[in-house]
Amino acid sequence: MKCDLSAHASETNCEMEKSKNTLVECLLLEGSILLRQGSSDKLSEVYIDLHKLLDHKDAKMRSFRTKYVLQHKHYATAVKLLEEELAEKGPSKAIENDIIKHYQLLGWNHCAENRQRWMLRRYPEKYQLF
Repeated sequence: MKCDLSAHASETNCEMEKSKNTLVECLLLEGSILLRQGSSDKLSEVYIDLHKLLDHKDAKMRSFRTKYVLQHKHYATAVKLLEEELAEKGPSKAIENDIIKHYQLLGWNHCAENRQRWMLRRYPEKYQLF
């Protein structure tokens, strides 16, 4: 690990961090545009560049990665990423519905039915007071 002992080390580090964040934002924007257009060659390059700059557990990367794997029809990976997001953010009916949809696309109807039954318990339409 390199250590910068110069007098302006903190300023240099701050500037480098800002430029890194700017690059990440630009790559995310470019990736979202490419996802809408459906071009996969350039999208793969953007994904690799983002993967170099961000940790795969980062929220920005997870969101982009979910869209990326759905573009390539890797539904099981999308389910895994949505499960991680659900564990991190807490209960969310929208995420659960996405998981059910991907289970059905995979042909895992038994998992989809099980998740749908549990959704009735987790998110009841009516709550009866005692």
